[in-house]
This record gives sequence, structure tokens and C-alpha cells, in this order.
Amino acid sequence: MNRTLLLIYIALSLISCENNGIKDKKHVIENKFEKESSENSIKNVQKSSSTEPLLQNETNVIEGFEFSTKNLDVVTFKNGETIMQTNSSEEWLLACRKNIPAYFAKKLTNGQVSIYYNWHVIKDRRGIAPEGWHIPNSNELTQFINALGYEIAGDKMKSSNGWKEWNDDLHCSNCKNILWIKPSERGKHSGPCGKIKRDGNGTNSSKFNGQPNGYIYWGNNILSLGSLACYWVLDTEPTSLHLSNQNEKAEFHIDGYKEIGYNIRCFKDNEPTLNGGDNKLKYDMEKDQNGNEFKLIQIENQFWMAQNLEVDKFRNGDPIKHAKTVEEWIKAGNNREPAWCYYENKPDNGLKYGKLYNSYALTDKRGLAPFGWHIPSDDEWSNMVVFLGGFSGNTGKNMKLNNGWLNQGNGTNISGFSGLPGGARDNDGVFYNGDEVGSWWSTTKDWYYGARIYELSSYLDRIKAQKYLNNSYGFSVRCVKD
Repeated sequence: MNRTLLLIYIALSLISCENNGIKDKKHVIENKFEKESSENSIKNVQKSSSTEPLLQNETNVIEGFEFSTKNLDVVTFKNGETIMQTNSSEEWLLACRKNIPAYFAKKLTNGQVSIYYNWHVIKDRRGIAPEGWHIPNSNELTQFINALGYEIAGDKMKSSNGWKEWNDDLHCSNCKNILWIKPSERGKHSGPCGKIKRDGNGTNSSKFNGQPNGYIYWGNNILSLGSLACYWVLDTEPTSLHLSNQNEKAEFHIDGYKEIGYNIRCFKDNEPTLNGGDNKLKYDMEKDQNGNEFKLIQIENQFWMAQNLEVDKFRNGDPIKHAKTVEEWIKAGNNREPAWCYYENKPDNGLKYGKLYNSYALTDKRGLAPFGWHIPSDDEWSNMVVFLGGFSGNTGKNMKLNNGWLNQGNGTNISGFSGLPGGARDNDGVFYNGDEVGSWWSTTKDWYYGARIYELSSYLDRIKAQKYLNNSYGFSVRCVKD
């Protein structure tokens, strides 16, 4: 080989080596990126924000219910504050038992990341559903399930793939205890007893697209993957909706414990059809013994206050004790002394909700109600509730104001009652249920417990008549015209 050819050959070899090095380096970089992308696939979900539009173009409408066709995957509350992420069984259990909102993200075999939230996320006042959306309660889901045909609602909600087959015991016509077989299929088998395979998939005709992501319990292991889809339901107790590979139903479960993690689906808020404010209702005005003006509304043949009582003195002008501390509240109860307070002792809550009174204030002979008014009895409460539709159905929803209730629990206020969630105080001075529940005294007495209360809740569309409670509790007061 002459000198010129040799130099050309060496130059080409160096270029080839350099190119190979670049390819190797690029290959390494690509592998590193692929590895980091895989490792961070779960972390990337943290970039989701509940203030972003939810699943644009990924919703469906059934009988007026608009719902997301994908599970919620946000990791911040509506105000932007971060929800705690847990990465081990110990972290999960610690968060659940200390009432800390938390989630666990798990990458599934199909490559998707499923987020499981604990119960404390559902109940947190900061709200996890994006603006304009909410977590459905049991009343709403019951109506939705009924619209899908009840017995076959689960089949219509399940995705058409991804669900496990399941073994079904099959017995011949001569065997006893025929299990798991539809009546139309019984007796068709003539051979020896055995098992058949049943398809766990649904039709997904509703486009709900329920995926069998299972649930987590006591840690980071997923249970019933491929067999169950579980969604939190907004209710007073830990409640969930289950879809199963073994039947066509959608079933509610009251879990009774909080160490469990489920997926979340959101429903679109519905605008109230009536009472966009007070402009569709006719209110009159009167004054109480403090000189405060209050609204009143006619419901059937009675006139009711349309806001909570907020007086601090009796009709004769004597002051009612203002219990500003826990000790003062307990002392008043022990001494059977009339007392009132603001919820959480904050005057701003008084502007919204009026005052909370113990039962001794109601029964004092000096008179708590304004002149020409009285505290309603059990019968008067019941008569109003029956007139508005009874203790089932949407009576409570029609008594709640269309704003101010937690977790999208607003009402329509068709009745004009204008119920607000003023919370309560127990005999030990502890406040509870603020922004979630409104409770009002009746004067009907029980010889042991005290007076009955009537209760509206963010989580129910009906009104409840609660058992008789201790006279030293603090609840709101409404009055009826004499």
C-alpha cells in the first residue's frame, strides 16, 4: 500500500471510530433517559393540578349526569396545596391513622399509573375535585345506577377488556346446591360437576370505562387487581362503589375503616334549577329583641325564620351567657345555665351562621324567641318536612341554600328555608361538623336525653330527625311565628 492510500485509510478509520463513539454515547444517553423516564413515571403524575380542566373531551353524559371517563390523578388540593405521597406500608398506615390526607401511586402492568387516595383526602375541606366538578355522593350514584338499569349497571360501567375470567361452580341437574348459575342456565349441564370460565369484562355501553385497578390496604400491595374497580363515595362514613368481574351490578360498600385506598371518579356540577339567590322567593322582614332584622318565609300555613337566630338576650332584656371558652361552656351545661357561642368562638361565623345555643336557653321562661315567635316543636318540624316531601327523597336538598355547603353539598333552596351548615358543639366544648352539617333544636323533650334535633348534611339530599341529645350540646335555632 502506497503512502497516500495508507493516510486515507487511517483518516477513514478515525472518522469511523469517532462516529461509533458518538453512536455509543447517544445510545447511553437514550438508555439513561429511558431508565429515568421509567423510574419517574409515577413521580410525573405529581405535575397534575386539580385547577386544570379535568379530562377535556373525556367525559360522557347519561340521563343528565356528566361524568369523567378516567380516574382522577391529581396530587394537590383545589387551593394548590400538595397531598402527602406515601411510598411504603409504614408511611401509608401512619398517614391514615393520624388523619393525614395521603395517596399512593402505583404503576400497573399495562403501564398506566393508578392513584389510590385515603379517606382523609375525600373529607378534606380544601377539596380535591377540580373546579366545576365533585366527588358524587350515594344519592347521586344511586340515581345514576338506576338510570343504567340497576341490575346491569355494573356491566355497563365496566371496560370491555382487562377484567379477569372467573371460575363458576357448575352442577348437573341432579345435584343440590346449585351455586352462581343464573336460573335460565340451571339444568343445562348433563355431565359431571365441574367449573366453567366466565368472562369478567363489561360492555362499557355507558362509556364509564371502569378499570379493574383493585385497591390498597395496609400498605403498598394492590389487592383484587383485575377483579375489582373501587371508587370513593362522598358520604358521612367511609363508603365506596365496587364493580366486580363476577357480577353485573354496581354495589355500595360501607367499609368502616380508613386504612384503605381507592380510586376517585368525578361528576360535573349541576347548576341549581331554582333560586339563583333569593330572587325567586318572597321574603318578609321582622326584627328580634336585639334589633336585628331577619328574613321569614311562608311554608304551607306556617311562617318560618329563613335564617338562624342570633340574639344574645331574652325577651325581657336579660343577657344570655356568652360561653367564650371550653371551661365556660362546660360550666354552663353542668349548672343548667342558658348559654350561647359562635362556632369555633369566631364572630365571623356568627355573621354567616348565627349563634349556637344550649337547650337550657330554649326552655328559659324569659323567652329566647322574638315577640310573636316560638321555638318549633317536634310536630311542627315534622309537619313542615312532610309538606316539603317527607324524610326521604330530596326534601333536605330543597331546604339547603345553594351555596356555602362543603364538598358540593349545596341545595336548590326551593323551599326558601335557606339552611346553612352552622356546625355544632358537644357538652365537652368540642366544635364539630362546621361547613358540613346544619342542626336545629326542637322543644319536644325526652325525660333522659333532652330535645330532638333536625339535621341537614352536605352528604345527603334528605333531612334527618336525630335522636334526643344532651341538653348541654349547642345547635342552631330557627323560630316559627305564633
